[in-house]
Amino acid sequence: MKEEEPTIRAAQTQMLLQATTGLSEDEQRAILAKVSPGLVAEIHKNLPVSWHSMSLHMELSDAIRDVVGPQRNVALWQTTMEAAWSRPLLRGFVDAVGKVFGIGPEGLIKQSPRVYGHLTRGLGKITSEVRSSASSGVLTLEGFPSRRYRFICFVEGLQGCIQSALPLTRRVGTVTVVDRDDARGSVRYIAEWS
Repeated sequence: MKEEEPTIRAAQTQMLLQATTGLSEDEQRAILAKVSPGLVAEIHKNLPVSWHSMSLHMELSDAIRDVVGPQRNVALWQTTMEAAWSRPLLRGFVDAVGKVFGIGPEGLIKQSPRVYGHLTRGLGKITSEVRSSASSGVLTLEGFPSRRYRFICFVEGLQGCIQSALPLTRRVGTVTVVDRDDARGSVRYIAEWS
């Protein structure tokens, strides 16, 4: 029996592609030169709430990282996810967290496993905990299929996504990768804010 390919919401891939319009024209051309013909049309053909194969998503993600490098990849994903928070797919989630927990980093950290599960299928599981100091949290991704996809690219993307949640709470902070195991597809992040 053939293993089902992991998927990601089409909106994530579409917004990532949209975020590349903020890059230089040379960078945009370089990214498009690295992807297969027809990829852009394939990305746009689905409704945002539908699912894209992770292979399609990672083809674009890997090309972007190859062109912009690790630090700018994190920043581009932060920009991508900041746009996602205001779209209908996640706006209701943000509003609900705000009503139940108050719109603080603690509530978003606690609910990150739900958000991840809403945006991905078959890409591992996230666990989270807010530290007793209540000014930091730990997020751990385990079980990402790192043998199928370039894990470092996903690690950086997820770092940017986590970082994007802090401005929602009107807090300043950082998200740092503190432990990564490529063979197991696991990574741990520390989010700190003030």
